Amino acid sequence: MILLLLLSLTASLRAQSGYAEVERIYRDSAAPDRELGAILEAEPENPWVLDFLALVERDRGRWEEGLSLVQKAFRLDPNQAWHRKVQGELLMAAGRPAEAAQAFAAAVERETREEVRFALFQQQQGAELAAAQRRAQEEEMAGFAARLRILGILALVVTAAALVLALRR
Repeated sequence: MILLLLLSLTASLRAQSGYAEVERIYRDSAAPDRELGAILEAEPENPWVLDFLALVERDRGRWEEGLSLVQKAFRLDPNQAWHRKVQGELLMAAGRPAEAAQAFAAAVERETREEVRFALFQQQQGAELAAAQRRAQEEEMAGFAARLRILGILALVVTAAALVLALRR
């Protein structure tokens, strides 16, 4: 029993230190993609490396590539809230706030630390607000486009009427 507890604790500490090292590389390295890629070659199933590589892709504006990486991380470790947080950040950067809000909500559900849950909830609320703003803009643009079509039709009617009047003279 004690041996199992020690093995579990050791694995947890190793995972936490792995996260810390990967985060340090992401934040401090001049070429995080090269360093993280080297770690990923040695540890192809390291979800932390996949997440931080996804953030590198986000920073480069390559959102779909980043989303693909974070999906792999999620498949490897489905209960980790961080993967959904990274997914939400990528979706926000890609201009997909409604999907980002769903990812942040999933992160809130998986997170156990209350202070982190609150921060994730704030990100979820921000994404929901951005999604609502986007919907309002789209509705406004749709209304504007409809008004332009009506004006175009009216212009044709006026032109046709003017032509008829000119032909009558």
